[in-house]
Amino acid sequence: MNSFKFESNIEHHDVIDSTNLRAIDVIKSEKDIDWIISKVQTHGKGRVNKTWSSPHGGLYVTRIIKSDKINYSNLGQFSILSSVIVAKSVESFLSGKKVSLKWPNDVFIDDKKVAGILIQSITHKKRLFVIVGIGINVFKPYSANNEYSYIENFNRGVQLDLCFETLLKNLKEMINNWVYGLNFNEVKEFWLSRCNHIGKKIIVKTSNTSKEGLFESIDDNGNLLLLIDNKIELINTSNILIEESK
Repeated sequence: MNSFKFESNIEHHDVIDSTNLRAIDVIKSEKDIDWIISKVQTHGKGRVNKTWSSPHGGLYVTRIIKSDKINYSNLGQFSILSSVIVAKSVESFLSGKKVSLKWPNDVFIDDKKVAGILIQSITHKKRLFVIVGIGINVFKPYSANNEYSYIENFNRGVQLDLCFETLLKNLKEMINNWVYGLNFNEVKEFWLSRCNHIGKKIIVKTSNTSKEGLFESIDDNGNLLLLIDNKIELINTSNILIEESK
C-alpha cells in the first residue's frame, strides 16, 4: 500500500482568521498547498462551534489531506490517530512527563488543556478532503491566566519551529504505520494509556441531546463506548461535547 507522502507546500501567515477556514478556501481554489500556519488566529475554531484562543506564542496549523485512502469509513480512527500524533509531539518536549487525553482528541498536561484538534471534511469535485486543524499552547502569553497548560512551563528551551518539525515528522511516520486503518491496535493502545476518563461518569452533549453514562473504552473505529443502564451505547466522533459528571 502506498505510504503517506511528505509534501512541504506551506503557506505562512502572521495573522489569519482561522487556518481551517483558509484550508477550505485553498481546496475550493485548487491551490497546491498542504499546510497553513499562522502566528495568530483571530477566530480560531474549536469543536462544537467553540472558539480556540490563538494569541502569539502558540502553534496554529492546518494540514490538508488529499489521500483517497482516508475516507468516511476510517475517519473515526483518524481522529484518534491525530490526538496520538499531537500527544507524542507534545510529550517529546516534556522530559518524560506524560500528557492525558480526552475523547476524541483534546490533549492535557496536569488536567489543563495544552492542545486541541478540529477535524473537518469537505467534498470538492467528488473528492474527499480532510482538514486537520491543530492548536498547541507553546509559550504563555503575558495576559493569560492559569486555565491552560503551556509547553514552556516544562521546557524553557522549546521553540515553535522545532514543535512544527516534530509534528511534521510524527504525522508522516504515524499515518504510514497506521496504514489507513489496517494497523489501529497500536494507536488505540497508546490512546487508552493516556485517556483521562476511563471508568468515570461523563455527560455527552450534542446540539440537541445529552446523555450520562460510564466511559468504558473506545472501539476499533475510534467510537466511544458509553455504559448506560448496563447497556453499551456507541457514540461516534461527530460534533459532541464531553463533561465529567458531578
